[in-house]
Amino acid sequence: MTWADEYREIVEFYWWEPQMIGRSLKNYHKFGSADEMWESVSKKEVPLNHILNVFFALFPLEKLNFGLSPSARAISSRELEALYRSHHGATQPDIFIEDIDSNIGIELKTTTKSSRQQLEKYIAFSRKIAPDKRLRMVMLTPHDDPSRVFKDDILDVDCRIDYLSFRTFCESLEGLTLSNDIERKLVAGVVGYMKEYFPNWT
Repeated sequence: MTWADEYREIVEFYWWEPQMIGRSLKNYHKFGSADEMWESVSKKEVPLNHILNVFFALFPLEKLNFGLSPSARAISSRELEALYRSHHGATQPDIFIEDIDSNIGIELKTTTKSSRQQLEKYIAFSRKIAPDKRLRMVMLTPHDDPSRVFKDDILDVDCRIDYLSFRTFCESLEGLTLSNDIERKLVAGVVGYMKEYFPNWT
């Protein structure tokens, strides 16, 4: 998986969703400038998801505080789309990581809550890919309070659920021992983006 794969997905997203940058036919002149467009788009969940996809594609996953092995790999958005089609529309998390003994799904939630039904779809997706591996879901949100993440009861779902606030995630990245300038730039990019465009961590 290369950063170019993710870049293509980003470009294609704005092609298929032109309203995100003010280019819909009904409201063609929504934004007066590129700066105005970016000010609106940068605070949305989807662009942050793109940034995180590039980060997880390039950063050594075993260095993160997720307990991953050196064999772990993040499945690219392009691969996820292929899996989505091959499994007849199975719903996948925002980021999906395959490891030796488990699969990890990372679900980004900035303003909306997740649900039991959504979790069950992610579990089904994981089982189709690797029936012998239990899914671990990491809910990445601005909130330190897990009760603000789900809108219904999820006590007996068949997966491990971890809650990771933006604050804790950024602090963990800043606390890593980084080996080279590329790793430092990757961490600085993610942390800087999250602090600039999602500063209201609760």
